[in-house]
Amino acid sequence: MTFSAPAILVIDDNVTEIRLLLEMLREEGYRFFVALTGEDGFRRALQHQPQLVLLDLYMPDMDGQATARLFHADPRLTHIPIVMLTGSNALTDKLASFSEGVVDYITKPFSAQEVAARLRVHLRRWGATPYAPRTAPSPATAATLTSALSPSKHAVSGIAPHAAPQPWGSAEAARLQMLAKHPDVLPQQRWVLHAQALLLTHLAQPLNLPDLAHRVGTNERRLSEEFHRQTGKPVFEYLRTQRHHMACECLLQTNDSITSIAEATGFGSVSAFSFAFRQRCGLTPSEFRASGRALP
Repeated sequence: MTFSAPAILVIDDNVTEIRLLLEMLREEGYRFFVALTGEDGFRRALQHQPQLVLLDLYMPDMDGQATARLFHADPRLTHIPIVMLTGSNALTDKLASFSEGVVDYITKPFSAQEVAARLRVHLRRWGATPYAPRTAPSPATAATLTSALSPSKHAVSGIAPHAAPQPWGSAEAARLQMLAKHPDVLPQQRWVLHAQALLLTHLAQPLNLPDLAHRVGTNERRLSEEFHRQTGKPVFEYLRTQRHHMACECLLQTNDSITSIAEATGFGSVSAFSFAFRQRCGLTPSEFRASGRALP
């Protein structure tokens, strides 16, 4: 069996920078695709399914962080590692980029050897074979427990085509509840797993923090602290992320109206849903749905 060279998508509005980067990496034998804007990069990623994305931070209209957010909001692209290449060494930019899911942050000026070495590490770690969606490791591994506690793509990978919205959260909630019963799970991990499960099964009408803490057997402060420590997000930011993932799946894999999807994800109006959706990934729900159906 033969495999083609790993494909890398470069997203940068500076043509000179792109040429320099491609020349630096010419000896590595990669296949490159290029986009000058975040939106074009999104479309090219859907079309070509690269093994890795090199992304500039400062671009007009949609910057690198917004582009990373758009990629990680789409279940078709969440498996692709994103490496930020930027001239900014500001800690705030680094932290904000990592919070959007980038796997590495390389500052300019950089050496060809450093960039090449980092790309090899990420391609080896994430898998540089032609595209196949990554599957979760066995529940018996410690890595599964760690990833279960993180806002991740597990919850968005199990919906069957044309499924109704509500079972989306139920299947993932059952998995989390099963993990919580593992004998090696600590009490504070169990609180968070149960809280995640409850949030997923009440996406449209979530419990408030006092009720949530009571249901999992602790108090508000301890639940908030443990939830943030274990998942990297506050409780209700996790909820917003899961609602968005559910909306993405429903938009791409069902013919449900935008009104019904808005209701299923807890929004009182289509306008509020559309505003929140656009704030999160730069596209309206209708634009996002069209982007998925424009490709085979």
